[in-house]
Amino acid sequence: MYLPFKDELIEKEIDVLVKHLEWELILLKKMAVEKKRSRLRRNDLEKVFASLPLDVNPQKFAEINGLSIDLVNYWYLCKRRSAEYISREKRNREIMLMMRRGATNRQIANRFDLHPSSVSRIIRKYRESVRV
Repeated sequence: MYLPFKDELIEKEIDVLVKHLEWELILLKKMAVEKKRSRLRRNDLEKVFASLPLDVNPQKFAEINGLSIDLVNYWYLCKRRSAEYISREKRNREIMLMMRRGATNRQIANRFDLHPSSVSRIIRKYRESVRV
């Protein structure tokens, strides 16, 4: 019975490892290319998202840009929420400014078409956030 030398066994193991590493290298290269493509696609989509106006018909925007309506509806909702948040924050800053100038809750409420208790709540939340 012939037993291969240790050197032959070691060479075979090295060959197997080399082939395995070559396959891993190929897979890693493919993953790198896919990651680069997805990064470029994401940049393109972010540009399209930035160009999405609030007064657009989401269905038409999706058709023009070749996007799914679900994606455009999600973007539209995010953009609308962001715009609402910004306008609400601006309103709350103006409320706090009027409060510092000595306006009553009723005067502030009339100015912003709110209930006086809503003004009280906004002021209370602002003060709580400042204390923390």
